[in-house]
Amino acid sequence: MDLEQKGSVLLVRLQGELDHHTAEELRGQVEQVLADGQVKHIVLNLELLSFMDSSGLGVILGRYK
Repeated sequence: MDLEQKGSVLLVRLQGELDHHTAEELRGQVEQVLADGQVKHIVLNLELLSFMDSSGLGVILGRYK
């Protein structure tokens, strides 16, 4: 997982599996970046993601709000 902030946009590149093991790590990293209040948009690149379970989907939908 790779997070990069460009201005008010957070770019999140995911690869491999996003499951209950990695979902909490992603949530924590994204929350850290969002805490400063400068991010207005999140762009997800799922091109290299091979698997996502409901935990991963929950993290993504939770950031949507």
